Amino acid sequence: MAVVTRDGDAGAAAGASRPAAVTRLFASMAGLDWLSKAWWTCLSISLFAGLWELCWALGWADPKLLPPPHIFLGNIGEQAKFFNTATRWQVGQAMNAGPSPWESVLITVAATTMRVFVGLVIASMLGIAIGVLVRYWRLFDRLVLPTVTLLSPVSPIAWLPVAIFLFGIG
Repeated sequence: MAVVTRDGDAGAAAGASRPAAVTRLFASMAGLDWLSKAWWTCLSISLFAGLWELCWALGWADPKLLPPPHIFLGNIGEQAKFFNTATRWQVGQAMNAGPSPWESVLITVAATTMRVFVGLVIASMLGIAIGVLVRYWRLFDRLVLPTVTLLSPVSPIAWLPVAIFLFGIG
């Protein structure tokens, strides 16, 4: 079966008439897919921040409730001290004791990320175990599936107060 290419030549296949150098060029350009994704991600976040700033400039957003990005990003160094869990803020401690405010932010972000990953692992293990039990044990299926079906339409964010009540904060 002959395939007609863009320039009108017929070939056995679309790739058969393409030189190897062109094929390598397209293959190397395919590796730049991440650059396109990064570009669109940055553009999306920038547009969101720009609209946020515009709403603030037009007076549609209360800066006390929802400060624009330039205010809280400009003040992030000052806010970093609230992340510090070291003893430097206690009476009688030297100012250079413990990590810097920026290091404290990194420590806090790392600790939070670790908690999220631990929760994800625990939830995955429980989900897989319950799924296997539902699949292979008919009684468990009959006991658990109606409750899961009843609770599945509830939005995940609606479970947040329940989680805070059960597990507490901190």
